[in-house]
Amino acid sequence: MDHELTVEGTNRILLLREKSIDVNNIAEFRDLLEKHATEGAGNIVLGLDGVDYMGSVALGMISLASIMVDKRGGKFIVVCGKDSILKLFIVSGLYRVIRIVETLEAARQHVERR
Repeated sequence: MDHELTVEGTNRILLLREKSIDVNNIAEFRDLLEKHATEGAGNIVLGLDGVDYMGSVALGMISLASIMVDKRGGKFIVVCGKDSILKLFIVSGLYRVIRIVETLEAARQHVERR
């Protein structure tokens, strides 16, 4: 899965460069999230601004990754400025349990707060 990883202290910032998360790459997406959600302590920021389409299975995987990070004491934050992707989080109700922000800077500010 095409992505950029930046590590800032205990924060892992994953910026996806895939236009679509669907049946063609869902296994790679799962592996990427699982790897970072289970490695060490810290926070994960998942950047979805490059994504134009995301299937419901991807939402489920994001939800599971969020739970894994939460269980080990970290924060899981999604950066999403696209209305089409944001609507998926709203319709599914995941916006209630996953922190969603519009910019990477807002995500950085959120993880700095304890």
